[in-house]
Amino acid sequence: MQAIFQQADGALVVGTSGGVAVMDRVSGRFRRVPMQDESGRQVTEALDIRQDAQGTLWAVSRRALLRFNELAGTFSSPDIPRVQMLARTTIFTAVFCDTDGALWLLTETGGITRVDTRTGLHESYLDGIGVYSALRDRDGVLWAATSKGLARLREDGGIRRFEVFGHNPLVADSISQNETISLFQDASGILWVGTYGAGLNKMIPGSRFFRTYRHVPGDPASLPGKEVTAMLVDRQGSVWVGTRYNGVARLDAARRVVQRFGHDPARADSLTEDAVNCLLEDSRGNIWVGMVDSGICVLDRETGAVRRLRHDPADPSSISQDKIWCLFEDRDARIWVGTSKGGLNRLDPATGKAVRYRHDPADPTSLSHDRVRHIVQDPDGSLWLGTNGGLNRFDPATGKAVRYVHDPANPASLSNDRVTPILRDPAGFLWVGTDQGLNRLDPATGTFVRYGEKDGLADDGIQGMALDEDGRLWLSTFKGISRFDPSSRNVRNYSSRDGLAGTEFYMNAYHQSRDGEVFFGGFSGMNSFLPRDVA
Repeated sequence: MQAIFQQADGALVVGTSGGVAVMDRVSGRFRRVPMQDESGRQVTEALDIRQDAQGTLWAVSRRALLRFNELAGTFSSPDIPRVQMLARTTIFTAVFCDTDGALWLLTETGGITRVDTRTGLHESYLDGIGVYSALRDRDGVLWAATSKGLARLREDGGIRRFEVFGHNPLVADSISQNETISLFQDASGILWVGTYGAGLNKMIPGSRFFRTYRHVPGDPASLPGKEVTAMLVDRQGSVWVGTRYNGVARLDAARRVVQRFGHDPARADSLTEDAVNCLLEDSRGNIWVGMVDSGICVLDRETGAVRRLRHDPADPSSISQDKIWCLFEDRDARIWVGTSKGGLNRLDPATGKAVRYRHDPADPTSLSHDRVRHIVQDPDGSLWLGTNGGLNRFDPATGKAVRYVHDPANPASLSNDRVTPILRDPAGFLWVGTDQGLNRLDPATGTFVRYGEKDGLADDGIQGMALDEDGRLWLSTFKGISRFDPSSRNVRNYSSRDGLAGTEFYMNAYHQSRDGEVFFGGFSGMNSFLPRDVA
């Protein structure tokens, strides 16, 4: 017996290696139903049986799709050219009847084909992949069990495409094996995925799409260290990861480490140390690495050479300090460097020469503090600087800054002077993370609106920030990740129970790729996700 289906009247229809049989509910006996393919040949097997929205029964054998004719009491092949072509070129594994009346034909090597049985129109997906089972979950999402992993159909504006989630040995909560063969959703909404030899997988649709990357001892393709302090996705799609004690790694499209950069005392073209604070890809494709205590290293992707930029007390055109907090390239391809105690530097990438900007207690237009933690550029060309002494709007042309600081007597001022990430939204508001909550600055009025744990955020210490296509903010903290919707003020918090590598994230250890994927790094590895995938 290969398939069992119960009709609305309670009758059982079974598919066997000998064809289809229907059980008489009164006698309990089965009667065989004749089956013929398009050429009139008898079909003697039924791998799957389904009923469409109009009540019509469908069955598939390895080489035929069959429709039940109630008047004739037989199964026969419908006159649909695409189906007949598939029957000649591939092997059917199952059929799925969709709510709109369309059929999805699952095959052993030809992917999955959607057929409108009324018009004969069809669309094919996942070519060359085996597809063995399909279902729509209670949220209306179509899932398919395939030879390459679990596939989910995305339907955006009439355009359909499948995303496949396969096994990744470096991702703790990826599917246990690519060869998935069965699907079931229980009453609580959990999706159960059966595999060929690697057990059963449990997934809550829409909630566990955090990809996790960790250090695995003995595995050279895993992250080089446990603590992730910086990351970026370059223009070629590679992911670069900076660690606290183990240098830099480059991951390929499969998210496996393929290249490592570290400190070698015997080589002057290696990193100056293994402790990394920040990463930057410049407009020429070079990777800049900001070190914890030893300046900047610039990696040439073509040659693999490393250029070192260090503070030289005897050279006023060298960078002002070797403790590097942040790196930023402006629209004129100049590199800006934020340091721990040396203020801001404007660097000529060709010569390595720097111009320094420092805090001057006697000058209220100077930087408010010499620790510069974050840099973003405004459309007018000015730079927004996050410092340990508040937020600064810095004019590169004049070298002067306007300060925004915490005022205990003014609730419309910045909530705290230790500024962490900064993000400008499409409406022109500036979102400012601090050690004591999130702030929204209206640059036109200079006033702030504050948000924090009292509003539902996981923690007041904001470490990283990203904005999704729906205008929601994603915030990394010391207590997990928060999704915050400014328009409704709704908050959803995520923790290790949702698949995060851990809940403690590093300051500025975040990145958003060009396609919207968000990365957060912390003390237990790195997570990435597409915001639209996370419930």
